[in-house]
Order: sequence, then structure tokens, then C-alpha cells
Amino acid sequence: MSTQTLADRVRIKMELLAEELHSIQQRHHDLPNPEWDWERDVFTFEDVRENPPEGWTALELRYLNFTDRFCLEENKSFGYQGMIEGMKMGFILVSAGPDGDYDLGKTELFRDGLISLKPSKAKQQLIEFTYDPTNGTISNGDIWLLQSIH
Repeated sequence: MSTQTLADRVRIKMELLAEELHSIQQRHHDLPNPEWDWERDVFTFEDVRENPPEGWTALELRYLNFTDRFCLEENKSFGYQGMIEGMKMGFILVSAGPDGDYDLGKTELFRDGLISLKPSKAKQQLIEFTYDPTNGTISNGDIWLLQSIH
């Protein structure tokens, strides 16, 4: 399977996961936002499943069981960070990309939730950490999806 096909499948899974997180937020009026562990590159949904927010059902936690296709050997889920900007709430999902390394997760921008919920501004902030298939099959960069909830 080509790297581009894998990247497309990862994006589709991220969109499905984003829809589920939006539904969960609508039911609970909150999103998971675990404490940052500076020893790790990124939060994953394993963190959320191990310490679920109060009131979450087993079914909701099962929806967070997507595995990043680029990290099958390590069985990693997508990286995640919840964010608040003014009165808006949102989150970013991150795939490690073909190199299997979370580039974005190593930045203060990601760790401190400083990524803008405005798509055009977020794209400018994240361009140097974004996977580009024209750079080869195993190149630096992450695949990410930003979701704003109003």
C-alpha cells in the first residue's frame, strides 16, 4: 500500500474520531484533557482510556480505540490535545506520519494548547511540522486534524 493511501486512510479515521469526540463533548459539555507528561512526546487516547473522565461510558471509551496506521508496531493511537481559545473549545488530533515520530508533540505550541482554532492561522503555525507526501515515503512531519466546537 502506498504512503499516500495510508495517509488518506489515517485522515478518514481522524475525521471519524473527531465526529465521535464532538458527540461526546455535546453529551458531557467537556473534552478529555489529561495532565501533560514531559517524558512523552504526545498524549494518546491510551491516556484517556486509562484515566477516563468522570461519567464516560465504556462505549464512548471504545470509540477512542483507533490505531494510527503509521504506528502499527507500537499499537499507538492518535495524539490528542484539547484547547480553549476565548469562548471556543476544540482539539487537535495528530498522526505520527510515515516516520513514526510525533514531531508536533515535541513543541510547546502543542503541549501548551497554543494552536489557534482558526484553520488558516493553525495552518501557518503548523506548516513546518506537517507531513508532505512529496517529500518521500518516510519523511518528517505529522498528519493533523483541527476541530473547533462552538
